[in-house]
Amino acid sequence: MATPPTFVAEYEAASWITSGATKTASVTVANGDTLVVIAATEGNSDTLATPSGGGLTYTLAQSIVVSAFASCYIWTAPSASGQTFTITLTHTGVGFFGFNALRFSGATVGTSTKTNVTGPSAPSLAITTTADNSTIVMANSDWSAADGVSRVYRTINSITPAAGGSGEVTYARDAATYAAYGAYWSDAGATGAKTVGLTAPSQKFSIIALELKGAVAAAAVPVFRPRLTQAVAKAAQW
Repeated sequence: MATPPTFVAEYEAASWITSGATKTASVTVANGDTLVVIAATEGNSDTLATPSGGGLTYTLAQSIVVSAFASCYIWTAPSASGQTFTITLTHTGVGFFGFNALRFSGATVGTSTKTNVTGPSAPSLAITTTADNSTIVMANSDWSAADGVSRVYRTINSITPAAGGSGEVTYARDAATYAAYGAYWSDAGATGAKTVGLTAPSQKFSIIALELKGAVAAAAVPVFRPRLTQAVAKAAQW
């Protein structure tokens, strides 16, 4: 049994439905934290460079940059010190884009996966976790820009992210361009196959899922107690 990672905070760029050369957010981390950066653009002609800031190393977990789909990205970055800094994403293109940096403690990066589906269908992505009690982070972008006002997230281990509430970190939509979603499931339960996504609305979707593994408690160290011989035991009585 593991202790699930702890979601600490999110640091979101000001808007997902504006363009520009760069977007930034002010981020605070502690030693041992892991940042998960989710991002999306309205189309494949709008690409994003690796995030920068804080002297951290940002590793691309997965990206989807496919013609006639909204693009989708997830990066991870461990922090070896406590600091507050500005994270920056640089954009090539003229379309809308955005990002959100999610801060977790007690986490290490596990597996990740992705898919994109023409649909229209409800976003769905299978991921097989590699440890018990992992957190799963999802980034989802919708090229069809379906209205997500009545969005419903899928349930994993009795956890359902709530629209505008716990577990949801991003929802943004421009009816003429795209929609972006971000969510996490804090404890996916036992190792094995899980399905992230939404049951509504139907979309032309790009979706990425990332596992964050929690901390496993150290095994108890057995105490060696030497057995007294019968002679020593008798002597001890005197």
